[in-house]
Amino acid sequence: MPSGMRVDATHFITEQYPVRTVITSAFNIELWALKGAPDWTASEGYNITATMPAGTSNDDLRAMIRRLLGERCKLVTHRETKETSVYALVVAKGGPKLKATAEGTKYGVQRRAGHLETHRTSIANFVRSLGELDRPILDMTGIQGQFDITLDWSAETGPSIFTAIEEQSGLRLEARKVPIEYVVIDSIERPSGN
Repeated sequence: MPSGMRVDATHFITEQYPVRTVITSAFNIELWALKGAPDWTASEGYNITATMPAGTSNDDLRAMIRRLLGERCKLVTHRETKETSVYALVVAKGGPKLKATAEGTKYGVQRRAGHLETHRTSIANFVRSLGELDRPILDMTGIQGQFDITLDWSAETGPSIFTAIEEQSGLRLEARKVPIEYVVIDSIERPSGN
């Protein structure tokens, strides 16, 4: 069955959506910044239909979802900061080689082995599209806007993903250690019904 999450002016709806992903949305964090989530939070999908007042801000919506998770899943969390090895995405020497999205282009991501193509994407979403390397990637470019970015690389014969990012986008992945704030799950239960 298809899964997904939708937000409109007055509703927050999930269909067969993992609780772990709802939690990361509620705390506005990436999956790697969530610690202590039991396996079932990733493997079991749940339906949520929540109503909210028109004009609810993103911050207020996240607070409402956190309350809902507390009520239905008995979710208890705390935050902790830890020095973490990351890749910082920064502007390479020579500057960015990014193509601004043309008027009317729709958002989209295509990924297959050695190829990534994104349309109407922010740098933050481009970072998410890169997927997982051996450590988290943080956007430290400061670049705003929407872009069409295409990368081609090869693990065996062509450029590595690191070389492709630098040569084809004018950005660079730089290894760093930085303090990262994690959300740690102290306790959680499978959701109760309505």
